Amino acid sequence: MILIGNDRLKTEDFLSFDFAWENAAKAKGPELQATWASLSIKVGSTVVTEFVDKRSKSLRSALYLPLYPLAEWIADNWWFLAAEVDRVGKPALQFERRHNIRYAREGFALPSLTITKIGECTRLAWNKYELSNPDILFNQEGDCLLKAASVRQSLYDFVEAVITRLLESGISDTPLQEQWAGIQETDEEEIHFCETVARLGVDPYAIDNREAGAVVLKASKIRPELVDDFFSLVDSSNFEVEIDQLNEAANTVANDDTADDSFSGIKKLAPRLSPMQTPWETGYEYASMLRKTLGTGMLRTTTFDDMAKNLQINNPSMAIIERTSSVGKMIDAVIGVNKKRKTRILLNKQLPASKKFVFCRALFDYLTLPEGSFSVISKLKNEQQQMNRAFAAEILVPHQIFF
Repeated sequence: MILIGNDRLKTEDFLSFDFAWENAAKAKGPELQATWASLSIKVGSTVVTEFVDKRSKSLRSALYLPLYPLAEWIADNWWFLAAEVDRVGKPALQFERRHNIRYAREGFALPSLTITKIGECTRLAWNKYELSNPDILFNQEGDCLLKAASVRQSLYDFVEAVITRLLESGISDTPLQEQWAGIQETDEEEIHFCETVARLGVDPYAIDNREAGAVVLKASKIRPELVDDFFSLVDSSNFEVEIDQLNEAANTVANDDTADDSFSGIKKLAPRLSPMQTPWETGYEYASMLRKTLGTGMLRTTTFDDMAKNLQINNPSMAIIERTSSVGKMIDAVIGVNKKRKTRILLNKQLPASKKFVFCRALFDYLTLPEGSFSVISKLKNEQQQMNRAFAAEILVPHQIFF
């Protein structure tokens, strides 16, 4: 596990649901009675379910509740938890309902724990959270990254355990069991479709045939490496138009025929990317290594031309394609290779300060992604965007200046 604060835990730590089945004669509904349990949720050694019982003035770590509602919430939001990425401008409450387990309460107590995919990792964030009924305070707060596959497995195992309990109790054909069976029967092509639709913030099982066809059609026209980002960026109510705008921006780069290679100097000197504990640290460290290689030290850039000179970028104006049509507020830049196999950056930012920052973010993608790849600089909160933001901040204003 990777904590985002100053502390670190061992990388083998994971999200765990520790529970023991309990007798619940007073619970209403057979699925609630059958799945009544004591539950502790842990991230590494941190007990996220730790709470203060205000009535007894005691500190406890286990909750007593039916596990069926939480398992059903996981199944209902399976594709969102697997694929949906947060971004600036996304409706916060709707996103929270799909990613925070407290919305699985159904009258019982659960902590505020948000689960969000950000790439190869999943971000877990838990906050202090007070309830009036029952009168308790969840007193833990934290923020960390775990391997996405590990989190997915923990969620999967939890749902499987609840369904096994239902079957052992002679209970079948519940909404949870039907939903989970459908998820397990999904083939590879359907998984790709469900995750693509989930990135729009739309339930894959609620989309109509016309919209489903439009998703498949639009996805088929996008470069494979851009599909995830494009569908994560657009508004579900206008996704067809916005996907076309983004695709047009990428095609503008691809159809450019400028032969100048502005990046040949820096490409030869670029260090290898060494992943650190967090995406932010990776971006900062890469900028520091590049500065050392270039011999720029703590030199602070002022103008765009100064920046290009320090980075050994030749004729930088030839590397940039100025925005020729509207791509809205969804992206800040598109970077890719043109007809001559030369790297070009389409900028959607015109102000000098933001232009330098976005250019450097794009430069990070150019230096670290597979040669010839296309990428977008955007407001997504995924690993790549976090790394290129940190890189740009450090390359433009080294943190040593402030110490």
